Amino acid sequence: MVTSCEDFRKSVTKKKDKVYAFRKDKDVYTNKKRGSFDKEEVDHVLELQIVRDAYDNWVEKKRTVKNTVKYALRDSVVNEVGPNLNVTSMFMNRNVKENAVKDFLKDYKHDDIDDREFVDYLRDRKASRADSKRIAKCIVKSYDYLEDTLPDEVESLKSGSQYKEGAAEYLDHVHKLLVRMRVF
Repeated sequence: MVTSCEDFRKSVTKKKDKVYAFRKDKDVYTNKKRGSFDKEEVDHVLELQIVRDAYDNWVEKKRTVKNTVKYALRDSVVNEVGPNLNVTSMFMNRNVKENAVKDFLKDYKHDDIDDREFVDYLRDRKASRADSKRIAKCIVKSYDYLEDTLPDEVESLKSGSQYKEGAAEYLDHVHKLLVRMRVF
C-alpha cells in the first residue's frame, strides 16, 4: 500500500514564531536572519517524501504496529517544534530542497544515482555549496532527533516490544535512505 505525504503532515504554518525562537531567529539553511525573506515558510527538515518512502518500503506484517508508528510520526515527532522544522524562504523550501528530494528519490527508485550525493541534487537546484552542506547537516540532526524520540513516542501510544521493534525497523529504512543520500 502506498501512502501519501499528507498521511504524515500536520499544519506547521502557525508554528513559525516558535520555530524561529527554537532556531534563534534565523534560517539554519542559509544563516539569514528573521525577516530576510519576502515569502517565508515553515519547512520539514526531513522532508515528508523521505518519511513516506521509508514507511512504504518497510515491510511489517502487523498493521497495528505500522499504523502506530505512522501516528507517532505525524502527531509528534515530524511536526513538532524542534530539529525537524525550520523557517526558510518559499524558494528554498519548494524550488530547491523539496525538488532536490524528489529528484533524488526518483533516481533512487530507478537505481540511477551513481556517485551523486544529495548535496549535488541541491546544487542542481541552485543552492550554494555552503547552504547545501548546512541542509545536509540539518537533515542528520533531524534524523538523530527522530532516532532518539520515535521509539518512546510509539511506546506512549501502544506498549509492547513489537511496537518498539517496529519503530527501530522503520528507523533502519530512514537511515538506509540517508546513507544513500550521503548526508552522514
